[in-house]
Amino acid sequence: MAENRFSKYVLYAIGEIVLVVIGILIAVQINNKNIKNQRSDLERSILIEILDNLEDDLVQIEDELYSDKVVMHADSIVIAHIRSKASFQDSIAAYLRISEMFPHLDSKESGYSLLESKGIDLIRNDSLRIRITNFYNRDYPYFRKYEKERVDIVQTIIKPYLTKNFYLESYSEWPYTKRVPFSYDNYLNDPELISVLQTSSSLSNIMHEKGEFLEKKAHLLIQHINHYLNRK
Repeated sequence: MAENRFSKYVLYAIGEIVLVVIGILIAVQINNKNIKNQRSDLERSILIEILDNLEDDLVQIEDELYSDKVVMHADSIVIAHIRSKASFQDSIAAYLRISEMFPHLDSKESGYSLLESKGIDLIRNDSLRIRITNFYNRDYPYFRKYEKERVDIVQTIIKPYLTKNFYLESYSEWPYTKRVPFSYDNYLNDPELISVLQTSSSLSNIMHEKGEFLEKKAHLLIQHINHYLNRK
């Protein structure tokens, strides 16, 4: 009888242990599922923020592309005017002022910064993760390299030359100030001015090419993110 009681006790104890183990396994499974869901929700919210950032950036990139064309057009108009030896006009003075413009892309990167802080591996899709990191760690720096080059040349060559040979006056239309030559004869006959304007135009053309490349990359990344989110 004592043996029967002991056997029943052992079976009862084993049953209790099994139930506890099953309970622990279920709890772990639920916890893992909750963690997975939390990571999935976080991944989605970060990707949506990156999308919002990219949409804002595209507006700026398109503005930059337009500005590049404006600078190239202004430079070509002034060069043609110099070569024609025509009388000086306010519109030409305004075009000269435009030659001093330089890019100012202020990219929004809060989404990517948050992703970095949470861990890049939060993005489960390998190709999307690689595309995102390449865009922010390679494509943006590549564009900024050329952006800085134009800014540096404007600040060290174009603006100093214009400041030395032209004075500023207010203008009723955009860009709201204009460059008027101290000497009209010098304006017509100084070969350095044409060289400066050609440099400005060449740099704007390069910036336009790099901007189009960046725009294409941004569109591709947006498409990839949207495709991934819609499949989840």
